[in-house]
Amino acid sequence: MKNNNCKYKVEETNKKLLKKKLMLGIIFVIILITNKVIIIPKLQKIENKHNPTITIEHKIKNKNLYLKINIQNNDIKYFGKANIELYLDSKLVENNMIYIDKINYTLYTNVAYKNESLLNIMLITQKGYKAYFNKRLDLGG
Repeated sequence: MKNNNCKYKVEETNKKLLKKKLMLGIIFVIILITNKVIIIPKLQKIENKHNPTITIEHKIKNKNLYLKINIQNNDIKYFGKANIELYLDSKLVENNMIYIDKINYTLYTNVAYKNESLLNIMLITQKGYKAYFNKRLDLGG
């Protein structure tokens, strides 16, 4: 009789511990899902809202790459002096100092082209804010 009562108490305590751990696990999963679904996208939207967007149009003619770079700012912290660096296949091709004075700033440039396939642009303001842009060049063909 004493042995059966002891087994019954052990089973009850194990059930209580299992329920407790299961509830903690469910609460933890709910917290993770809310972070992933609600909080992280909101933070990304806030971050993307303040970063400048760079759009590029390119044309290849006579071994020259003609670029039209449009920089759109939503925040005045990107106004002022800035350094723009152009990389073709991870090689620095051009480094210009520009002055951004309006929300839509357009820059035209042309560089020598030797069948590179990846264009990287890095915009660094005088205050140290950075914006990156990558584009795979369409070779036509």
